[in-house]
Amino acid sequence: SLPTLPKSCYFVVPPKQAPAAGKKGGLVVVLPGGDGSREFLPWVENALLPQAPDDCTGVLVTAVAWTEGQKIIWPTEQSRVEGMHYTTGDYVRAVVAEVGKTHPFDPARAVVVAWSSSGPAVYPLLAAKDGPFARGYVAMSVWPKGLDLAAVKGRRFVLDQSPEDQTTTFSHVREAFAVLTKAGAVVRIS
Repeated sequence: SLPTLPKSCYFVVPPKQAPAAGKKGGLVVVLPGGDGSREFLPWVENALLPQAPDDCTGVLVTAVAWTEGQKIIWPTEQSRVEGMHYTTGDYVRAVVAEVGKTHPFDPARAVVVAWSSSGPAVYPLLAAKDGPFARGYVAMSVWPKGLDLAAVKGRRFVLDQSPEDQTTTFSHVREAFAVLTKAGAVVRIS
């Protein structure tokens, strides 16, 4: 938990090995979908991070419940919820800064993984000029409208979407691909 951000909760998974001499490791930040809970920590530790280079630090950020029955799991400036004290963007930036103090990382190797409910909150972080991530993997997510995409040129995105998904239709990934590619991002649909 961050003292300056009430209700915040995140988990750090240290790298399996130290970065090479004179180098900094990577960073993989995960914002889980669904209810955004810590229930995904075993998956992050045992399935996701073993796929990353051994010098990567992993971080699972959990969603804040500002009210009982909150509908928007990862609130943003555009999708505020009652009683929220900070946005998901502010929260993630603070976590990345805090983790960087004890696990210095190469900003070019900072990756975010998001799906479902966390996707709309991650896209603005990936699009921001001063965003903490050089690349991102976003799955089964709606595409938020009205993002300033001037800073995405050269940033890498992997978008994952099932054509059979009836909750988040394939049209969202098509739109994300079109606008991100037009803005100069390097985009792959998985």
